[in-house]
Amino acid sequence: MKKEQGFTLIELLIVIVILGILAGVVIAVINPARQQARANEGVLKENVAKMSLALNACVTSTNNPRTDCITLNDVGVIAPNGTPAASTYTITTTGNPITAINAVGTMGTCTYTSTITLATYAIARTSAAACVGSW
Repeated sequence: MKKEQGFTLIELLIVIVILGILAGVVIAVINPARQQARANEGVLKENVAKMSLALNACVTSTNNPRTDCITLNDVGVIAPNGTPAASTYTITTTGNPITAINAVGTMGTCTYTSTITLATYAIARTSAAACVGSW
């Protein structure tokens, strides 16, 4: 009589269960890092949004925003640099003469920007492709 070669059904089921358990462990280890990244970007985005509100108030309440609203100190913002860790915040200008003022927050490769156009006081918000979330 010829002996059959191969795996039994029980052996295959045990291997599938072990693979499922390993996959569950890997997902549990990876997921908190992603959640932490989302939380950090949320803090970054909200800090930029608050800077944008202060910048908008400065631009609309001064006679010359091109000179009076171009630094964090002018706007009345204390930069929350380092919140979240390794983040920086700045106010930049666009154009010569200045046509727009930007509130910018950066953490690693993720950058959130809120731009106020001086001619119309319109606010535009953008985020880099590297960011997990968007405006």
